[in-house]
Amino acid sequence: EIFNFATDLLAQLEHSVNHDQPHLSELGQCFLDKVKEFEMYSDYCNNHSAACEELRDLYRNKRYRHFFEACRLLQEMIEIPLEGFLLTPVQKICKYHLQLAELLKFTPPDHPDFYQVQGALDAMKRIAMLVNERKRKMESIEKLAAWQLLVDDWEGADILEGSSELIYSGELNKINHAGWSQERYFFLFDHQLIYCKKDLLKKSSFCFKGRINMDSCQVVSVPDGRDSQ
Repeated sequence: EIFNFATDLLAQLEHSVNHDQPHLSELGQCFLDKVKEFEMYSDYCNNHSAACEELRDLYRNKRYRHFFEACRLLQEMIEIPLEGFLLTPVQKICKYHLQLAELLKFTPPDHPDFYQVQGALDAMKRIAMLVNERKRKMESIEKLAAWQLLVDDWEGADILEGSSELIYSGELNKINHAGWSQERYFFLFDHQLIYCKKDLLKKSSFCFKGRINMDSCQVVSVPDGRDSQ
């Protein structure tokens, strides 16, 4: 899908170049016409790490190594790892706005393509931010799933059913109903607060002790002191 998109974009750019008078070329609209389609790079970037890991697994098999090398030789491709080709779309989406910024720098305000290039630059900046933000969220979700695996005796819904981001974590003293102080590790996520007990045998693990739904709770400031109600 990205290959077809990039091929079509290249064809439009080449068609928009004024070969007789290159300084009169108008390229900005090519990007503006495809702003929505550029969002497909977000899914690709999110899956890039998993794809590279899968490729490394395949390379451990001699048959696949020979197959990939035969394909490269048959297509007379340059001698770089296949993983390098997988990285190219990730690099491209991060460079478009830089290239458009350079083009705008040398485009006079009275040029017929000035405002289109300016609009294309703004659009590609937004696309780059969108890709980075979605990638950050995907990485955050993966970290939450990995974190839950470190928590023993988990109860209730999985963390990802109600949250997608860890906001803050730290150790606090929790006062139980009998008035006793308990050391607990609290993890504040969007929509919920999870508290755990440190596993003394497995230092990197926790024991689930409870959760608080942050959408239906109220924070009240109370005076310090054990006898305060």
